[in-house]
Amino acid sequence: MSFTPPASLDDVQARYQELLRQLLPRKPRDMFLHALQTRPTHAGWAHVEIVDGSYDYVVTERGKELHRRTARDADELLYWLMCDVTAGIAQDRKWSGRGFGQDSRRSWMAFQLGLLHTLDPGWSGRKRAEFAELLQKYPFQDNGPAGIEPGRSVIGTFFVTLVTTVGYLLCVPLTLGGFAALLDDEAGSPTSTGQDLVIAIGGLVVLVAVPLRWIRRARSSRKAR
Repeated sequence: MSFTPPASLDDVQARYQELLRQLLPRKPRDMFLHALQTRPTHAGWAHVEIVDGSYDYVVTERGKELHRRTARDADELLYWLMCDVTAGIAQDRKWSGRGFGQDSRRSWMAFQLGLLHTLDPGWSGRKRAEFAELLQKYPFQDNGPAGIEPGRSVIGTFFVTLVTTVGYLLCVPLTLGGFAALLDDEAGSPTSTGQDLVIAIGGLVVLVAVPLRWIRRARSSRKAR
């Protein structure tokens, strides 16, 4: 294996911080991921050492070294570190992004690929290959496709689509009724006017937010591919 002489850890730290900024507004919850660690965390997260002129990626927990590997260069090191960061972000949201009856890994793996794609499309492709190898040994435990595409089971898709569509359609007359009542209720009581205002504004928010969420999820899915 050939190695590129390492830059200083200050340079790597600067690149690490720039990559974190590219992920905003999403950020890892664990404080150890908010900066490049150069000392053992003993919390299961990696730190970086320069050993014999090369970068070592080292994981420690409870005073024990669990894992050590040597990077060819700063790019490979940052790939490993950003995999940790994006996995942390993706797994934090796995329940909110999980489809009914779906293996939770399907959602967070796809989301992580999307995050890595924003940093470097090559990193996303590399991680996809690693996931494919992992899934050969430990396949998804649902009825969805074998790949990482964030699909739902047939029952889950029908259920979520039905509830979302019915709820969205109900908001249309409620919103229109709320605005109509506001226009007709100039002399009405403050309580009645306030209720009409809440209905109108609440319905309008739903009518705008739901399509925006669909668009956002569609874009995230395209990035994951």
